Amino acid sequence: MKTKNIFTITLMVIAACVVAVVSCTKEKTENLKQEAIKNNESSFSNINGIHVRVEHDTTMSKEARIDWLNFETKSDYELAISTYSNLPEDSLVAFENRLSFNSMRSSLTELQREDNEIEDDLLATLLSPCGTIQIGDYYFVLNVSKDTVLMYDLSSAIETVRVFSTDDEIFDILENKGESGDKGCSAKNKVKGSDVGCNSINAKVVYQKAGIYFSLQSKIKKDCYGGTLELFLSCGGNTNTYKRNRDNTIYAIPAYGVYGGDHSYHYRPYSGIRKLVNFHFSVSFLARDSFSNIDTGWFDLSIHCGV
Repeated sequence: MKTKNIFTITLMVIAACVVAVVSCTKEKTENLKQEAIKNNESSFSNINGIHVRVEHDTTMSKEARIDWLNFETKSDYELAISTYSNLPEDSLVAFENRLSFNSMRSSLTELQREDNEIEDDLLATLLSPCGTIQIGDYYFVLNVSKDTVLMYDLSSAIETVRVFSTDDEIFDILENKGESGDKGCSAKNKVKGSDVGCNSINAKVVYQKAGIYFSLQSKIKKDCYGGTLELFLSCGGNTNTYKRNRDNTIYAIPAYGVYGGDHSYHYRPYSGIRKLVNFHFSVSFLARDSFSNIDTGWFDLSIHCGV
């Protein structure tokens, strides 16, 4: 892989860093090129069969530097998605810790991420705080709130940038499989600040689209850790379905239920690099204090597209 231009690209990314709370500073191009050479000499880690490493920009100060994940191939990236899609939050933390990676999920609050239209915790785990990620020879800069994904081909001798929409299936376009005329979905439904005693509960059902990542996710979360507050998430399997682009099959979403005293629970029935053009996703939630028996009562959140 050619790396001579990656830090020139990084300087461009720094200038347009998509997360307002991250301060990024410009440094000398020559130092960045030397950093690229050193990065290229490091090997990929093997985490559950996923070949990935962290690219470190140590020319920056600790407060301003941008590190990002580099997946050796698209297959490694897809394996990361399928492996961690429905594992608990602790598994995402363990993945970050194994790589010593400062991700968007660990760097920004959930509110800050949602302000930038990053609704999915798994996507936030794979991105740098500035929304960058490298997959093979492709270096991506995601600005989901502006419906934009920038892509740099690091194997090209000419430094050019391609601009995509978050609704594009970018890998298909890069592999010359053509652009689909089918418009993708866009939907979210949230309840914020539902109080149970002294605790505040947030719940959501969302469709995440990001050009290189698409998902259906539901989540319930309490503000506090520990305590006597229990969370419930239940998804019935009767009417919940989804349909991927370029696929005539309508998939049934399996029934799922989880509850307990953890900080949050989620159910992600779909995640991948293929966008959805049709879905119905309805989830029921409840929060109950097991000490006082005060609860929210069951409430439903639903999102629909094309049905």
